[in-house]
Amino acid sequence: MHQREVKQRRQRRRAAVGRLQPSLPRRRRVAKLWTRRSRAQRATIYLLALAAVVLTFLLTDSWGIRLAVAALVVIATPALATLALDRSRG
Repeated sequence: MHQREVKQRRQRRRAAVGRLQPSLPRRRRVAKLWTRRSRAQRATIYLLALAAVVLTFLLTDSWGIRLAVAALVVIATPALATLALDRSRG
């Protein structure tokens, strides 16, 4: 008899907690973010960014310039890709 009371109390507590917790909207899957660009577009973006960094490393001797260009590529590539390949403009 004691176990039944404990079980009922647990069920009431779970129901009360469920009513108190705010419901969150369903989260989109992260994989959908990649569908904005085709595989060829993503490959082109990566290769151009890599080419810029490699050329900088080959053509300059200064580590400051190398690191600055690498950081600039990392920061600017998403913005430039969005500007150049945004599909919502048409």
